[in-house]
Amino acid sequence: MTAQQKFLLRGQVVDAANDSPVSFATTALLRDSTAVAAVAADAQGRFELSAEAAGDYRLQITMVGYNPETQPVTLRTAATDAGTIRLRQGVDIDQVTVTIQKPLVTADAEKTTYSVEDDPQAASSTLEEILRKVPQLTIDAEGNVKLNGQSDFKVLVNGRSSAMFKNFKDVIRSMPASQIKKIEVITEPSMKYDAEGAGGIINIITARKEFDGYNGSLNYNTGLDTRQQYGGASLSVQKGKFAASVQAFFFQMNRRNRPYTSESRRENFASEQQRYHTSESTGYGKGHNEYVTLNLSYQPDTLNLVTLEGSLWTGAWKNSSDTRIRMSDAAETPTVAYDTHDYDNYPYTGFQVGANYERRFRKPEHTLTVSDMVEIDPDKGYNLVTYDGVLNYPSSQLYKRHTSRSFTNTFQLDYYNPLAEHHYVEAGSKYIYRINKGYQNEIPWIDPVGFDPTNTTKYDDLRQRQQIFSLYFGYGLKFSKVSARAGVRMERTWNHADADNSREGIYDYGNRLLNFIPYLSFTYKPRDGHNLSLSYTERLRRPSISMLSTYLDDSDPYNTSQGNPDLEASTTHTLSLKYNYFSPKWSGTFTLSGHLSNDGISSWTSVDDQGVSHTTYSNNVRERTASARLSVNYSPSEKFSFALNGRGGYSHYRLPQEEISTEEFTFDQNLNMNIALWKAATVSLGEGYNSGSANLGRKSGDYFYSYATLSQKFFDKKLQISVSCYNPFTKYQTYSSTAQTPTYRSQSRSRNHSRQFSIGAYWRFGKQNVQVRKTRKSISNDDMMDGGNKQGGKQ
Repeated sequence: MTAQQKFLLRGQVVDAANDSPVSFATTALLRDSTAVAAVAADAQGRFELSAEAAGDYRLQITMVGYNPETQPVTLRTAATDAGTIRLRQGVDIDQVTVTIQKPLVTADAEKTTYSVEDDPQAASSTLEEILRKVPQLTIDAEGNVKLNGQSDFKVLVNGRSSAMFKNFKDVIRSMPASQIKKIEVITEPSMKYDAEGAGGIINIITARKEFDGYNGSLNYNTGLDTRQQYGGASLSVQKGKFAASVQAFFFQMNRRNRPYTSESRRENFASEQQRYHTSESTGYGKGHNEYVTLNLSYQPDTLNLVTLEGSLWTGAWKNSSDTRIRMSDAAETPTVAYDTHDYDNYPYTGFQVGANYERRFRKPEHTLTVSDMVEIDPDKGYNLVTYDGVLNYPSSQLYKRHTSRSFTNTFQLDYYNPLAEHHYVEAGSKYIYRINKGYQNEIPWIDPVGFDPTNTTKYDDLRQRQQIFSLYFGYGLKFSKVSARAGVRMERTWNHADADNSREGIYDYGNRLLNFIPYLSFTYKPRDGHNLSLSYTERLRRPSISMLSTYLDDSDPYNTSQGNPDLEASTTHTLSLKYNYFSPKWSGTFTLSGHLSNDGISSWTSVDDQGVSHTTYSNNVRERTASARLSVNYSPSEKFSFALNGRGGYSHYRLPQEEISTEEFTFDQNLNMNIALWKAATVSLGEGYNSGSANLGRKSGDYFYSYATLSQKFFDKKLQISVSCYNPFTKYQTYSSTAQTPTYRSQSRSRNHSRQFSIGAYWRFGKQNVQVRKTRKSISNDDMMDGGNKQGGKQ
């Protein structure tokens, strides 16, 4: 035995209540009250400490939200196994003597995770401010969230679908980040997730450690120069085996005093008589939305857990605009001229209820979960359009109304079994029954009667029934340096629709699909803090009911649109290579990824020889995208943090039948800094740039944004007052776009008020870290491709 020999102590830290791993717990080896070695446990709670001499020591383990654990250990051989150390939940942290700052960002082959609860600024931030620092996410000047530059993502809350996707950008403005534990950005979803849906998932985890007590918060923010306000409230209570939490948020906006303007010019290659089409618009939007969730849980013992949850959402958005339209021939002689006034009213409401039962077995992480969820989402709205003819165009008024109703019932079964130390299997099944109904009709103004609500001269009535049955199975290997995961998901889909419209009469259509979706991933960990991951998967996207509708909207005879009932699900192949580095102060992720689809779904527009544009959807789009992403986070202390996200990419979209081809190189970046000033005061500074994006036949221009927030805490940090400014250097934000196809070329510009000042207050009360338990797995539906705006209401 030499003096250089190391004596190792290994073990695993788990939760005493359920044997789940306690990630990143602080472990320390003490001798005479002096720390000989200290290290943070890994994500599975495993740790390894070393000492240079044999002898008697004390092992101390601490973690926020748990009572510290200290036990004697004796090191006699080269390696000693401390076994499983169980921490009991509690708030006594007086004995903590050694602390290690956990990394804010971790990643594996499937996802990147941002630890909100370990962000020093979380208590004083909204969810929107935190999302700006999450790798692979960006937020533009209008508040729209993008994942890897794309807006077609799905939002989950605690692993299940949420109504938040309807008004996501408004909810994150009012939701306090203190209610969030972590945010998962799942860019390569594995077989346990629905194969359909968006190419990425944002999973917001609100569950925390719990103990008897309560806590809550109130927050409110109002614009100093805008008619905009938002706020929220939360309350969590736990007593023994029962727990409950409720959260509520609201957002209100009226931009009547800050209207937007837009202009466009289109050249129609196929028409000499209507060669040029120009338009100029001005308008404003206003609206509100509210969102309430309730979660209940009952845990009779450490092996059984029952949870119930419900959500209710409601809101209304209105938009008023005036447009001046002029058309001219090749010599730019006016041929058609008219003005329009459009008033749009879109109220909506809906609710969702679900239940989950989780059975845990004696083996850690060995679980069986059964879930059921029902969602009812009725929407309605109307448009009142007035056409004032100026030249060769008749004056008229139209009343357009539309209603839709969606009913979804989902049953799901999930099983996870760690067969041995290095092997595990996961399996499950899911059944979705969905009914979508949509009705719309167009009523003209007829003198002297006016609008006749019984008029069904032009209508479309569609009822769609869909059933989806899926099975998945996966097998995984986990070693200290190498891990791998493989699986497959089978999905059987039955679609049937009954349609009735004034143009084609009564008819029906449907199809049956069978898909097998593979998933493969491999991760290599050369040393602590470094890992390299390679993954491959496929994703499906199904068209929404609006995309399938055959209703022809020709209320403006020079601009028409119609759905395509022949659309089927599209398949996208995804390959990703990811390198990650993590340490308590630094973290970084570099990712190379590629996406390929030969049956993508996209809208496209053509113009005929009469100057009439027609927009519809196609299922034959060839999509090729490649991107490189870099995310860097630096947090040397609670006084300073720095986050930089950057992405460069290439996109190519092609519709061979129409000879439409669009390709573009894009770039975006976001920089955020948080700096502690005087006592209990912080300032947050940030900026971002986006070079624009590309879609089939269309390209958007670049934009820049910046923001700053000054926060001061009072009353033992329970009250916080914040003053914020968005785009302080830019009063107006101008967006531009271009379109190019074989039949036309167009350019457009829009301008919005962008500078905003606001003041907000955040108050928290009661004990902290009280939250309702969540089951390991529950329902998430991400199978529908939306044809509209899923970020929020009209601005």
